[in-house]
Amino acid sequence: MSKSADQRKYRTGELDLLYAEMPVWIVIGPIAPTDQADMANAFDAIARGGPKNRVGLLTSRSERHWRFVARPGSTAVRSACPVVCRNAEEALVTAMTVRPDAPLAAWRCGEYLCLFYDHGLGDGRFIQRVLATLSDPAAVASFDAPGTTYTRHPFAVALWAGLRREPGQLVRDLLHMGSSLDAWLRGHAQAAVSRRARTTAGQPPAVAQAAEDEPTTACFSSAPTYLEELRRHRDAHHPGVSTTALVMYSICKSMASLGANLSGNIEILSDLRRFLPEGSETLANFVATVAVPFSARTTPEEFGAALTREVTSYRSVLKLIAVQMVSTLRPSLWRPRRTCGDWVAASDDRSTQVTITDFTRFPADAQIRWSDSSRSEVAVSTPPYSRRHLVIVLCSSGDNRLQLTVRFHESHIDRPAVRRMIEHALSPARFRILDDASLLEPSERAAN
Repeated sequence: MSKSADQRKYRTGELDLLYAEMPVWIVIGPIAPTDQADMANAFDAIARGGPKNRVGLLTSRSERHWRFVARPGSTAVRSACPVVCRNAEEALVTAMTVRPDAPLAAWRCGEYLCLFYDHGLGDGRFIQRVLATLSDPAAVASFDAPGTTYTRHPFAVALWAGLRREPGQLVRDLLHMGSSLDAWLRGHAQAAVSRRARTTAGQPPAVAQAAEDEPTTACFSSAPTYLEELRRHRDAHHPGVSTTALVMYSICKSMASLGANLSGNIEILSDLRRFLPEGSETLANFVATVAVPFSARTTPEEFGAALTREVTSYRSVLKLIAVQMVSTLRPSLWRPRRTCGDWVAASDDRSTQVTITDFTRFPADAQIRWSDSSRSEVAVSTPPYSRRHLVIVLCSSGDNRLQLTVRFHESHIDRPAVRRMIEHALSPARFRILDDASLLEPSERAAN
């Protein structure tokens, strides 16, 4: 006799294990009133598509086989929030006080729809579809894209597609990454040895994050004309640089111009689905972080070219394949990244590590049903990986405003400074800093 739906288990991948138990909160609004029963029915309808739709999986960092429940709606929908929130930032801060037991939960907060989910369920592609369905439960039938093959082995499929489409590029990237991967693995092996040595000597492996040092959140929104004005400036002064690259560059340039001591690389989350063959899809986690060099003297053209080079390279796919193979044999070489409430590694590095997630296509791709697009807001909170990390999520509202959610530790960089830097970047009057190559490096400013 076959197992019942509530007893089935689903083998998950290394990336899902990596992100499991990492909390993410999302707030969108204003959204037309949605009945709790309708939302519960929408979750159950998605789960009827099976584990490939991810809704119904019970995540675990310690187990590779996750249980799948066929009717998650009863636990995924919570009572409406009693707090009156005036904007998305207030709704997000309130939402982050809620940590449901379930890996996926949704509730209303006035005009806003709040969603909590365990990152192990999936990345941005998955959450786009969930939010679109919750904003319009009648659209649940379109959750499964027609004519799409959902693969359980995206890395193998991407590698096979690369061998067929771009064998030369794949081989070049493989040769290029060999030495860097070797150095990366050696570094992790040495770190593991150091951890064991400290533990044997009775020394704590890390410094506990103090309760009063919880990361803080700030939300920002541009004028509706910001992106259009940025494109005009780009066309006049930096043709060939993508709007996305210029947005990221302007944020980092603004931070550098106002005194932030940025690290030498900007971390940018890259969606690896571009390497899948047409018609293939996965709603599991399939992203990688690429490092793009940045300094106060970097030009928009240099930044844009480096970004394009990194996100179109197979190196990120190849590196993750190699890391997963090694981690299967030696799990200690690849530990899951820390999440809120875990130990935070001690570090003497005082520079700020900026990590950017580009979610600007989210509202258009997800087809959110706003009740008033002129007031639409999107706020997303993901935890910084250490005290020195400053995490920025780029979103776009229903009327094309650029919106940012920034998560950071005030013990590392204070809130007023972050607000000045981001507001500076979102002001079209400051576009001239994009063309200013005279900014000094932080070390040079200190010397002067």
